[in-house]
Amino acid sequence: MTRQTRHVRILAFPFADSFQSAQLDALYEEMHGQRRDFIVDYHELHLSPPATLIECKGKPCEHVQGHFLLRRLRCIDVGWLECMGLYTRLDEVLLDHGARSLRGTLYWRSPGAQGRGTQRNGYDRNDQ
Repeated sequence: MTRQTRHVRILAFPFADSFQSAQLDALYEEMHGQRRDFIVDYHELHLSPPATLIECKGKPCEHVQGHFLLRRLRCIDVGWLECMGLYTRLDEVLLDHGARSLRGTLYWRSPGAQGRGTQRNGYDRNDQ
């Protein structure tokens, strides 16, 4: 017999590491009959060698070297999706804008519900 939880659970998201310091290229939906897929095209940062901690003007800094690899994440049969702000017109956003800088992701499930997720980025929503 399985016990149903009464608390929100943070779930493991298998692609979370690839979003760390990634650059967002495109967000779009595809319809396949009644099924709606959500696609995220992005460049994943691969560090080589590992980052090193240094001091810059009396503050800690990180020195990184690496290259970006093109990635595509397809979320199949998405029931609910909301893109807001700059993400509704991402093709107009400059490539070096903070909205394209992915910082991470959070994936969770409330009791009796399907999993939900959100992506964190490097811009202030008031800076549109």
